[in-house]
Formats: sequence, structure tokens, C-alpha cells
Amino acid sequence: MRNEHAHSMNESKSRSTSVNLILDYKISQKWKFLHQSNIMISDANGFSAFDERSYLAANLRTWNYGETPSELVFNSSDLPSGGIANINQMSSTAWGVRNSLDFATPLFDNRDQLNFTIGSEFNSEKFDGYSATEPGYFPDRGKTFLRRMLSAESTAGSI
Repeated sequence: MRNEHAHSMNESKSRSTSVNLILDYKISQKWKFLHQSNIMISDANGFSAFDERSYLAANLRTWNYGETPSELVFNSSDLPSGGIANINQMSSTAWGVRNSLDFATPLFDNRDQLNFTIGSEFNSEKFDGYSATEPGYFPDRGKTFLRRMLSAESTAGSI
């Protein structure tokens, strides 16, 4: 358990901001204009990974960290080197605009009130994002990725 905790990570960040505007304008004794608008921008990022020293990586590659497998075992492994990183990003933008024209008048010597409103409303939401799972992750080498190596004997090189 300690080994997995030391050789895996999970981070997430999110942020958002919004701006609202309300305008209320009395045109006359009976007419009133109301405007409301808003915009909201949000994004979220997620990153989870495990490196080559974790149990998960050893299980996927079928040999323990530090062991040298045969070339056949190395070449048939789903994860011959490094760990796996999962990268997620999502961003959204939403806006809305609402306008209305209100009419109010008293009726029958102020016994009743007549009100009506006519208006329009427009909204939009846009979401963008991606998700990727990348093998060959080396956090201790500058958080780099190394694609499949050619063989067990040719493991030297710089990243």
C-alpha cells in the first residue's frame, strides 16, 4: 500500500468565473424595461498516473521492477516501460441574455391591476474537452513519455 501511494498520483483542479449584469429602466409610469445578462467560464483539469515502480505497472508488464525479462516477454508486454498517465481536460462557456418589457396599469379606480410582460431570452453553452490515456510515463524523468522500446537489450537512451 505504501509503495502504491508513493508511486501513483491523482490531481484535479477546477476554476470558474462569472459576470452578471442587471439593468432596470422605468420608461414611463406604466412601462418598464428589464435586461439581464450573464456569462460563466469554467475549466477543469485532471491527472492521474502510476509509474514503473507501482504494482499496477508490474502487473501490466508481467515482471517486477528491476527484473530483466526475456526479449519475448518484453516484446509481448502491454507496458514494457514506464507507467500510465490519464489526462483529462474540460472547459465550458455559458452565456444568457434576457430582455423584457413590462406594462402595469390600475383598473376600476385602483381596485385591480393589469400587468403583462413581453420578452425574449437567449442562452448558449459550449463544452470542449479531451481525455487521453498515455503509456510509457516517467515522472522522475521530467514527466516525460517514452514509447515502446525496440527490445529488452536496447533500453539505454536519454529522454
